[in-house]
Amino acid sequence: MNIIQPHPDTFCAVPFTNIRNSNNGEWGTFCDGIIGGSGQATSDKLSLVWNNEFYKQLRLDSINGVKNSNCTQCWRNESTGNFSMRKSETACYSTTDILSRMNQDGTMRTSPEVLDIKLGNLCNAKCIMCCQLYSSQHEAEIAQWKKSGITLPSALNYIENTFAQGRDYRATGVDVDNFDILDSVKLIRIAGGEPMINPKVRTLLNRIQNINVKIEIITNLSEIDFELLSRFPNLHITGSIDHVDSDKFKFIRFPLDYHQCINNFIKVNHSKEISFTASIFNILDLDLIFDTFATLDVPVSFNYALEPNYWSVRYLEPDQKEQVIAMVQRMMHNQHKVFVENHGVNKYFKSIHQLLRSIPDDFSSVVKERTKWLQLYDNTRKTNSKKLFPFIKDYE
Repeated sequence: MNIIQPHPDTFCAVPFTNIRNSNNGEWGTFCDGIIGGSGQATSDKLSLVWNNEFYKQLRLDSINGVKNSNCTQCWRNESTGNFSMRKSETACYSTTDILSRMNQDGTMRTSPEVLDIKLGNLCNAKCIMCCQLYSSQHEAEIAQWKKSGITLPSALNYIENTFAQGRDYRATGVDVDNFDILDSVKLIRIAGGEPMINPKVRTLLNRIQNINVKIEIITNLSEIDFELLSRFPNLHITGSIDHVDSDKFKFIRFPLDYHQCINNFIKVNHSKEISFTASIFNILDLDLIFDTFATLDVPVSFNYALEPNYWSVRYLEPDQKEQVIAMVQRMMHNQHKVFVENHGVNKYFKSIHQLLRSIPDDFSSVVKERTKWLQLYDNTRKTNSKKLFPFIKDYE
């Protein structure tokens, strides 16, 4: 039997092992990028979707060195020297084992190992880096802005024009009965919106017969149903915590209360970790934040806020970037616990100078836009970004 030799620059384990649905009502790629819809509605049975043309093509392109356009998020991360989901997920699997289960046409002879579920954009927060695809609160805020004749921030306007017209990113038509292989997968990941306030999540969890299946829930920690979750011994909670200052936390994860969220996180008795998203709103406080994370003695996962780009750390001032680089180098030199114990965090920060020691070509236009949208958010949400983040320079 010929052994398939996958192309190292494009091979990704995800389409061979994972399947996900998105809040636009389609099955698609595993990552959370808004690109990646299969065109296959979630009204179809999961078992029938796993080997459709979309997934077969992803697999074949992955092997043959073709950068599939649905994987833009990883290609963008890797082009800037960042660690990508493609690399991190692929490192978790045996390539030989994966390919031994694939037919020549790209179909898989086994069920997916991982099921990544989104059951709509119902949410109780409007996080600064999020959008209407994943938050009903963002959706309501946008509707009010449009009613008042306010121009939408560019990223949200793009989503509104590209995805919101004639497409249901609320996934109201998703029937949990169509997740027909719940008890044959190894891992079920559930995200949102905010899954802990979504009644469909409760329905889905109650339909799982194999209580020993591994379940991961990504949550903002504002509400945790401890009784419901106690049914599953192999549960893992990923809590989104982007700051340890209560006022800055509220600005980033508006309008959530830091103390309520962190107390819920501490009360979780299952396996758990912190998910941290670095942006202009927290990167300069990284040492303070990671010092606090270290006291919690839990794993920390990390990513950069790249979209909307006006919140990205790439658009800090040059002297602020150098400050961040120096701080990271100092923390790594001192073997900070979060760096030492979290391989993914290490991977990201070892290359942070590649991300920060350059000025984006669109710097001027992006920071001008940032000034405009910060004023809009402050006016709408009655926040005070100037007081909380005085280092963010205004551009007119």
